[in-house]
Amino acid sequence: MVSVPIIILAIAACGVFLTIPEAVSEDVPDEEWVSELFLGAEDTLVSGAGTETADSPQGEEMPPDVEPGPDLTEVYEEINDNGVIYQARWDGIYRLDETGENEERIYEGLAGTNPMMTVFEGRLYFKTDKEYNEGALDWADNTIRWVDLKMFDTGDLSLVRKDALISEFYIRDGVITVCYAYPDAVDDMMLYVDEDTVSGGRRITELSEQEANWLGVQVRQSLVQNPGTLVNISNRVRNQNRAYLDMDGDGVAEEIVLEPFGENPNHPLQNYRLRIGNGELERYGYNLANILWAVSLDGQEILLVLYDDGPSWDPYTYFYRYQNGRVYEAGSFEEEIRLCEISPEGIITGGLRKEIVQTDWIEVQWRLGADGRIEEIPQEVYAFRNGNWVELYEELPLHPAIGDIQTFSVEPQMVRFLQTSADWSWILIETEDGQQGWVHLEKFNVVELEKNVMDVFAGLYLAG
Repeated sequence: MVSVPIIILAIAACGVFLTIPEAVSEDVPDEEWVSELFLGAEDTLVSGAGTETADSPQGEEMPPDVEPGPDLTEVYEEINDNGVIYQARWDGIYRLDETGENEERIYEGLAGTNPMMTVFEGRLYFKTDKEYNEGALDWADNTIRWVDLKMFDTGDLSLVRKDALISEFYIRDGVITVCYAYPDAVDDMMLYVDEDTVSGGRRITELSEQEANWLGVQVRQSLVQNPGTLVNISNRVRNQNRAYLDMDGDGVAEEIVLEPFGENPNHPLQNYRLRIGNGELERYGYNLANILWAVSLDGQEILLVLYDDGPSWDPYTYFYRYQNGRVYEAGSFEEEIRLCEISPEGIITGGLRKEIVQTDWIEVQWRLGADGRIEEIPQEVYAFRNGNWVELYEELPLHPAIGDIQTFSVEPQMVRFLQTSADWSWILIETEDGQQGWVHLEKFNVVELEKNVMDVFAGLYLAG
């Protein structure tokens, strides 16, 4: 997504900090400290040729039940997030660049051998034991901890179940799924962090009316001054996502709330309510993202944006506007807003999946229409996005232009599809030897050959 947030709100460093065991004295070598911690003998050293102590004759062996300490360089888990590597080791979590160099420790202390690290909106989340003390012999994954990747504050999420054992967790678009080993249960909840603040060290729910109004007016000014910029305005509290924004330009900020209602057996926002100022609407969502976006496409109108991921990556983006105390739908399209490009002129460019000669995505553009709704910009031809090469089985007649009755033939070779006509019946083909021409299709049949496309091309991409 080329659009990036342009609003940076003050975040107070008021997280719940971990208690780190007192550091070893500087005059004690690290090797001795490790040996003392894990072998239980202050003067014990481990060498590759055998084990000896300062008070015992050379070559005397240690008791057979004593083992050497852990390898502090062992990596228990590693993830890559946008070119940044995170590694969980015995003494903490490290951040490295793609070369594996320039490392820094962002979390001190054992996170566990299977922390299931994940990054979402500037925080690293992992499961760990909140009651673990250095050197303890037992371990229980009973909390999900986070580390702020800028301030390095840390804290634990507020979970539904207390004193439960976590087997795994997943975070997707502001929704967290927690699977427990004990009790045998699964919780889906809207992700939130108690320590999140927006101004003066206060949370979104603690702002005075004057502060909330000032914040909402400032957000509007930034949006209209930067048309085409998609901004994440989310502020997550328990069971709600809240924001303040002057939606209609009257100088008074509207409170925006995204929240569940009714029964939600499969997803916390399966049935959701969107409130803007005095207006609200209720809708059904399959996998609605717990994210509030805002954008101005024309430097005047403000649109609120929601995204819903369907059952098998069936993306859908919805737009809403606020006028005269009511919330109005302002259009939608079958594409994820984060995968779109938005120009300063307010033109949204994205891809729509089509089944023509194969499963492919065509490049489509949208804009804000005169009626205040998102509309598609008509095109005579649409470009394919795949650009994959497939094998042409036999000699194929091609037309120099759409509708041209003249043809020329190309020999069997590798070809790819570049464009389609707006009625999906003409496909521009490029051959491996550099020729281009249009093939005429009708219901997945090549008209000139009277054959199905599956009998003419090999290697077609067909989505399930």
